[in-house]
Amino acid sequence: TISIINVCFILTISCFGATTHKNCNLIDTMKSAKIFMENPYFAPSSVIHLGKELEELSKKSNKQIVVMTNEGIVISGQTYSLAVSLRQFAPSVVSISALERYNSNNDDRFENYNYNNQKVFDEIIMNPSLENIEKLIPILQKYPINCIITTGQSLDDKIEILGFKKYKQINFQNSYYIYIRK
Repeated sequence: TISIINVCFILTISCFGATTHKNCNLIDTMKSAKIFMENPYFAPSSVIHLGKELEELSKKSNKQIVVMTNEGIVISGQTYSLAVSLRQFAPSVVSISALERYNSNNDDRFENYNYNNQKVFDEIIMNPSLENIEKLIPILQKYPINCIITTGQSLDDKIEILGFKKYKQINFQNSYYIYIRK
């Protein structure tokens, strides 16, 4: 539930923005306030649910989960950082896709992971061809990634090549497909 303090904070910030910014009007302010009211943790409820699911998977498997996923998602016309948000809602999980923004130089396992590695995954999301999926194999051999999450589309028919299997599908505000290493 949303507390009175959260509502007051959101309305105060929204009203301040409406009165101080030339290009801001009351309708835009109310739309922004509605988004904040629907997402009091500054992330969609589905991302929170996904984070809890990953935490449960980590406890159940007794392993640290290292996730590769989309960096961002769009829900109800708003863009959110999925990879970064997972760090907040699944604190025991390593979101390797967030390392470009939050470098993990204290963990030698990911020392050389960079944007080019993430770009290979992004290409799979844009075009899940066999050729693109095979480009991910050397990255999976180099880094201890044991969970892949895709949004919007399933890779069920192709994920086996990478040594992964479907763990769960979540359909709430978005479709999340969770794959784990066999």
